[in-house]
Amino acid sequence: MSDENDSQEDTLSVTLSLVSRKWTPQVVMALHDENSLGFSELESAIPEVSSKVLTQRLETLGDVGVVDRTVVSESPLRVEYSLSEAGKELEKLFESLESWGECHLAADVPEIVVADEDRRLTGLFQRWFEPTFVVHRAHDREELLAAVDEGTAIVLYDSHLPGSARVDIPALVGNVTETCRLVALLTGRIDLGLLEYNCDAAIRKPATKGAVSEVIETQLERYGEEPVEREFHALLEKREALTSNVSAAVLTESDRYADLCARIEALVEAREIAGGES
Repeated sequence: MSDENDSQEDTLSVTLSLVSRKWTPQVVMALHDENSLGFSELESAIPEVSSKVLTQRLETLGDVGVVDRTVVSESPLRVEYSLSEAGKELEKLFESLESWGECHLAADVPEIVVADEDRRLTGLFQRWFEPTFVVHRAHDREELLAAVDEGTAIVLYDSHLPGSARVDIPALVGNVTETCRLVALLTGRIDLGLLEYNCDAAIRKPATKGAVSEVIETQLERYGEEPVEREFHALLEKREALTSNVSAAVLTESDRYADLCARIEALVEAREIAGGES
């Protein structure tokens, strides 16, 4: 009986050593998201890992039969990596660990939802911000509805999410939780069209981890503020984004921008009066 227990402990130890090694989960999940990737594509999917370490992880995972290596062309040499059947089974293990962590470790960890039809982008955000946050991914309207609940702190969303319209997403989220912060993910340059978005902040894609992290931290600091304060900060975010990306001449001629500035001034006065009364 002792020998059997020792064997089980050895197997568990080897398994935990493999799956807990730094960057192994990220490699497995990146390959799960995209089915197969070349080395440079894996580097792009996991920007924090060095080429040397990525090579080592791929070799280790290949040796134990988790990752398959396929030579696509000899000249020039192109190699693609994909999960073996054994590797695909690891997804269930990671999902179980995630569920366990959510139940026992993540009670006070903010939950964010990344809603974009680009699975590579949602996967990148998840790798960037877990385990600091619990990150849920959504790629269409139905997945967004399933991901958002009363505990969701922030939703980062692309307005072109399949099955939804630009004005639809804030309403969908608002029906579930009124305190959730909304961050629009914008494709292309920022222009006066930003004024049509009902959001607390906006991020232009592609964005760096640092830029996204700064927006998330700011929105978490403002989480739970009063509606008037929330409107004030949202309008300030839009004005700052527009002044940084649109020429002064265009802004000067825009009635919508003038209305934005007038509303900000009105809120400034209201806040000053409220502060004086207190």
